[in-house]
Amino acid sequence: MAYEIRTEQKFTDVGLVGAALFVGGPIGSAICYAWYLSQLGLPSYESNTSGAALLMALCGITFLVGCVLMVIGREQTHTVRKSEEQPSAGQQLWS
Repeated sequence: MAYEIRTEQKFTDVGLVGAALFVGGPIGSAICYAWYLSQLGLPSYESNTSGAALLMALCGITFLVGCVLMVIGREQTHTVRKSEEQPSAGQQLWS
């Protein structure tokens, strides 16, 4: 007697938020990095790099939080059923 186990995995609402943070964090960080580089090109009395650096760090943290939320926010469903008998060793599998 053989059994077949089928597993399905879906994101809950928490997992969907985590997926959004996982994707949005690096995009926001790239935008803040471009802002940071543009501020570095300005004269020192006009540049303000602290805001860009702070937002870059915040976007990095949101990426890590998104990873954790994607792991936590999953729902797994397992279905177990009896499957058909396997062919004996004397029979060919593909005929």
